[in-house]
Amino acid sequence: MRILANAGLAAAVVLLALQPAFAASSKLTKGPPTLPQQERAAPEGRAVQVVLDTPQIGTQVEIGRVIPDTSAGSKIAALTSMAQREADVAIAPLRSALEGYDGNSKALDAAKAGLMSVSWLNPVPLETATQPGATQPLDFIAIAKTPTVGLVRIGYYLSPDATRIEARADLEIVRKSGKGGAITVLVLQHITSAVLLDKPSFVVRENIARWSAQNGLLARSAIDRSLGQLRDLIPRSFNLDASQIAAFSTATDMAQAAGRFGPVIERGTAGPGSVVIWSKGLIGVMPASN
Repeated sequence: MRILANAGLAAAVVLLALQPAFAASSKLTKGPPTLPQQERAAPEGRAVQVVLDTPQIGTQVEIGRVIPDTSAGSKIAALTSMAQREADVAIAPLRSALEGYDGNSKALDAAKAGLMSVSWLNPVPLETATQPGATQPLDFIAIAKTPTVGLVRIGYYLSPDATRIEARADLEIVRKSGKGGAITVLVLQHITSAVLLDKPSFVVRENIARWSAQNGLLARSAIDRSLGQLRDLIPRSFNLDASQIAAFSTATDMAQAAGRFGPVIERGTAGPGSVVIWSKGLIGVMPASN
């Protein structure tokens, strides 16, 4: 599950969860978006762990605005739990339609292929895990034999309004220090690849019905395509430098993509109506193939 937030009034508190990939430790939740050239080479190898974030297509939950009071903690927990239950009920027909579809293997394969195409990354050894709760990033960092370590979490999700299917990856490289288990985050990136439903409804269940029709035919295609684009965005993201990101701020061509707004990097490369923008990470969007 991912928890999102709606824009709110100044008098309200907007709830936004940490990115799940690295929320286990505050040491891993902040870092620069690019890796300097001098930090990239790893001739001795770089241990990398790829973790599947969801055992099936995941949900993204919008909590919205919460007026602060003395019971804010319990209110957040209650709202999150209720929203998650509602999301699980709503997505059930789609999950049923996707039975027998091995999206998990496809997600892991997309991540590994993207990582292997980064010329300087040298992901050796490269490990995968399909149970996010069974592994902790700090544990992997501690036992890794290389001075720098890569952490990747990948998953595929239905958007809160069911208008798009998204593949997402969180990418991180850290450096270990010899004393006290100190960790320095060298780069932290978030990538999104989305496929949009054509002429979606304002009614969530109607959109889910369209994704689920014909044994989930449209959803299966959307997951395949979003993971394919994500695979290609991984090396592009890792190879960005600070000057390129600075140049994005001067762009005049802007667009909205997957609920975010930012400068356009390219249009039409993945077909008519496709766009890639920068909004605290690369975001690629394509229309669904009907």
